[in-house]
Amino acid sequence: MKDIMEAMKDENVSITGICGMGGVGKTTLVKEIQKQAKEMKMFDDVAMAVVAQTPSITKIQYEIAGWLGLKNLPDNDESARASLLWERIKERQRVLVILDDLWGRIKLSEVGIPYGKDHSGCNILLTSRSRTVCNQMNAHKIVEVGTLTKEESWSLFREVAGPEVDNLEINPTAREVADGCGGLPIAILTIGTAPKDRDKHVWKDAADQLKSSAPTNIEGMEEFVVSRVELSYNYLKSEEAKSIFRLCSCFPEDYDIPIEEGFVKMHDVVRYVAQQIASKNKFLIKASVGLKDWPSINTFEDLTGISLMFNDIHEVPDELECPKLQALFLQENSPLAIPDRFFQGMKDLQVLDLGGIRRFSFSVRFPFLFPPLPSSPLFLLPSSLSFLINLRTLRLHDRRILGDLSLIGELSGLEILDLSESDVSEIPVSFGRLSHLRLLDLTGCYILELIPRGVLSRLRKLEELYMSPSFRHWQFESESEEDSSSNAKFIELGALSRLTSLHIHIPEGKIMPSDMSFQNLTSFSIAIGDLEERPLSDFIGLFLQKFKKRCSRAMGLSQDMRISALHSWIKNLLLRSEILALAEVNYFENIVSDLANDGFNELMFLVIFRCNEMKYLLNSLERTLRVTLHKLEWLFIRENQNFVEICHGQLPAGCLSNVKRLDVVDCGCMLKILPSHLVQSFQNLQRLRVESCELLVSVFEIERVNIAKEETELFSSLEKLTLIDLPRMTDIWKGDTQFVSLRNLKKVGVQDCNELSQVFPASLGKKAPAEEMVPYRKRRDHIHIHTTTSTSSPTPSFGNLVSITIHGCGKLRNLFTTSMVKSLVRLESLEVRSCPTLQEIIMDDEGEVGLQGASTKKITFPSMKTFGYGDQLTPKLLKGVELEIGEYRWTGMPSPDARLLGMLK
Repeated sequence: MKDIMEAMKDENVSITGICGMGGVGKTTLVKEIQKQAKEMKMFDDVAMAVVAQTPSITKIQYEIAGWLGLKNLPDNDESARASLLWERIKERQRVLVILDDLWGRIKLSEVGIPYGKDHSGCNILLTSRSRTVCNQMNAHKIVEVGTLTKEESWSLFREVAGPEVDNLEINPTAREVADGCGGLPIAILTIGTAPKDRDKHVWKDAADQLKSSAPTNIEGMEEFVVSRVELSYNYLKSEEAKSIFRLCSCFPEDYDIPIEEGFVKMHDVVRYVAQQIASKNKFLIKASVGLKDWPSINTFEDLTGISLMFNDIHEVPDELECPKLQALFLQENSPLAIPDRFFQGMKDLQVLDLGGIRRFSFSVRFPFLFPPLPSSPLFLLPSSLSFLINLRTLRLHDRRILGDLSLIGELSGLEILDLSESDVSEIPVSFGRLSHLRLLDLTGCYILELIPRGVLSRLRKLEELYMSPSFRHWQFESESEEDSSSNAKFIELGALSRLTSLHIHIPEGKIMPSDMSFQNLTSFSIAIGDLEERPLSDFIGLFLQKFKKRCSRAMGLSQDMRISALHSWIKNLLLRSEILALAEVNYFENIVSDLANDGFNELMFLVIFRCNEMKYLLNSLERTLRVTLHKLEWLFIRENQNFVEICHGQLPAGCLSNVKRLDVVDCGCMLKILPSHLVQSFQNLQRLRVESCELLVSVFEIERVNIAKEETELFSSLEKLTLIDLPRMTDIWKGDTQFVSLRNLKKVGVQDCNELSQVFPASLGKKAPAEEMVPYRKRRDHIHIHTTTSTSSPTPSFGNLVSITIHGCGKLRNLFTTSMVKSLVRLESLEVRSCPTLQEIIMDDEGEVGLQGASTKKITFPSMKTFGYGDQLTPKLLKGVELEIGEYRWTGMPSPDARLLGMLK
């Protein structure tokens, strides 16, 4: 890695190639380089794209654009996208572009990547199995990645295999197996987990198989890797696991394969092996290979699986005899015309995916790049669909479906039906005959208006129901049931006793019965009511998407409803929620007295939005609190005009102790964010944002904080502090700041705080030595500290501070003391604008301008890259100081010469 990092610093090296056989760890290496390059701030931007064996310029362009924050690329113009990328990269002084897994030469200009004489600041790092490919790409330096040493191999093998390999009976054989992996990480990772929880005979068998497949020459190394992965496949314990492994090979290379908890990827070497195994099981796999026509092979009769997803196939044969076919994947081919008789010869088919285009899998990582697609082509449902009597899974997502949907109701064995994001306006009555259906997905069916009464209640085996944010036309309980076209009633869901997942939107609380029970729900997203400008389900859906891997239970309440009148089953779900959004809900003053006094202990993310009668989140003066909210990590309070404080009175032990992020926006009655009685409950706080709180006078009040002997650091976890538009705030830190430690603080932003006179008080973190602290009690509930005189002057630590931005602070007189500056070793960006009263950016520790009794002192900012100032910033940094700045970029002035010297001397 050292050679590669040095190459990227070399101005004469624009392209660096990394080569090595498949599975040796090239992708892992470049991801670590990407991470280190970001941490070391070597580049303004770092972008990465996977090229793959069948490269798609469009896919590469979108991936790079995502990393660079380039939005709204034109859909159908490759050269226009290349031009936009070219210009965006040239805007950056230093850019690293990583192109992973090249199999042949690609033209960087066609992608839109300038380098060399076009942009000397753009470094390209590429990986390939072939050194020849690196040479074809004109790499100036090529680094070959070798295999692990014997010791490294055993260490990794032991890590993945677990402590059982230390067993005296197993250890010698396990070491043989580790040696048999040939130092290849991919082989170690797959083999190491394969014989888990098995006896010494299984380990001996694995060692023998590895010996028998050992390579005899260098050319045999690829086959060597394949044999190791095949062996791990053979050790999968169930046929179901093996089947899933083969099915994963049906997806394109580097595809985010969806699973319940998120996504997984399949290594290209593992995918190759899986495809070889699948082909032996009569699978035809040509996913994302640029096909425009149906593949031409001698016969389809023996095939058990076909994957042609992510191609450009428009037509399929009129008829196809595939009597053994069990899985057919045709999604992401659009427009796709299916002849009426196409399915007649597939009576054994169990899985069928005819979904439309959902863009590239990486849209999940960069959703802001992808505006809603224009209406997709019409898709005519063929009548031969009714021949698929053994079908278990049918996916028709992202389609404008024409034809008779009632055909689907004839598929009595169907277990999974996905119509998400499709233009379906009405669910046929025949869907009620899908008696084996376990999953129904109607997510995003925005024009869905009718689900006939009685259809849902007949789906007695349904386990998962997703219909948010689509269906909103539930029938009121009081409405007549005589009309055969009447809509579903919410009470029908009560008949679905097997439901474990429920995602629904209920526009009005009046439609909900009082005697529902959802005791078996393990996953839910239930939105009751709407916001003025958007559906509430969209609002909470943002949080669910963001925290999908961690949270599965979310609720949102809105509208002008009385919380105290909520049905008991709703309250029970509220208390089990991990995400809760209360938006535009009135008639309650605090969350405990009106919802529960002994719940919310699963809550991780809480949003309070426009609840204008809420004064407090908690009120311990009104009653003894049993609620702890000890799992809460993110508290978001916005546009609550009567909100006074987070807790009125003392918090119970542990309450709110895990909050890592706090956002308070537009709360006009708050005077303090964290008063003294709350300070120690927020010691895990990492990010704080306060904005547009008109009456706020201070953020942290630490005047009467009770400091325990073993706990003498406050806010040591704080990483980011953002304060915007606080017109009356006079203090960020109110009180004695000697116990405040900001050693993990990385970013500070203060804007439009006209009454603020200082950001970092001179006493910040200057804690006297422990033996000089003399506690005395002034009041019964507070310990005050006074200190004896000390000759030492501890240096406050800002060692992790990277960025400081100060705008529009009309009374700010200075920013740092000289002792603070000594610890700013990582400061990269300092920007101070529109601060007319600023006298000195750096003030000496005595509060006097300049440095006393010294002709010249040197202050060093070794990591500084950006120093920005505005027209009103004209004073010196500090009298008598020579300022030494490391690598920098000057903003706000034409050149770093004359005007800079005038600022510093």
